[in-house]
Amino acid sequence: ILKVDTINEKTTGSGVYIPGHVIQTVIFENDQTQSNHTVVSSNVGFVNTGNTATITPKFATSKILIDVHDPIHGDADQDGHNTYAGWRLYRGTSTVLKTFSYNGSENTTILVSRGGQGAATTMSTTHLDSPATTSAVTYKTMMQRSSPSNRELRVNWTGTQSMTLMEIAQ
Repeated sequence: ILKVDTINEKTTGSGVYIPGHVIQTVIFENDQTQSNHTVVSSNVGFVNTGNTATITPKFATSKILIDVHDPIHGDADQDGHNTYAGWRLYRGTSTVLKTFSYNGSENTTILVSRGGQGAATTMSTTHLDSPATTSAVTYKTMMQRSSPSNRELRVNWTGTQSMTLMEIAQ
């Protein structure tokens, strides 16, 4: 007996879309240079990292698969302080994803430099979002610094910052 699996296809005036397949991709890359990195120099709250991309979904039912990389460098500190970062992903002005939270309180939990030594790390994640629209959607990342010292965080200084948005048919 031959078993045939059927694929649930959706058709539009512009083609056939199969659930689970990529309809379109938008890629943003910001090459590392000292002239285009973002400096977070105080504990004043969240600062735009410059990592942003916009996609216009073809279907309101589509999901957006987001792959993001924010390289971070923490300055050395003569007093031996640790430097931490908090990180968020936004859709427009709404928070989509944030660093670890405990008991409803958000923590700055990315250890960037330890014991006063300068160090580098990368905040990388993948997230599946449901914007439920066919209007343009802008995603961006923001970061805050948490340190008792005056040392800086630099975003996009030690590697290439990037964001990839993929519209996934449903």
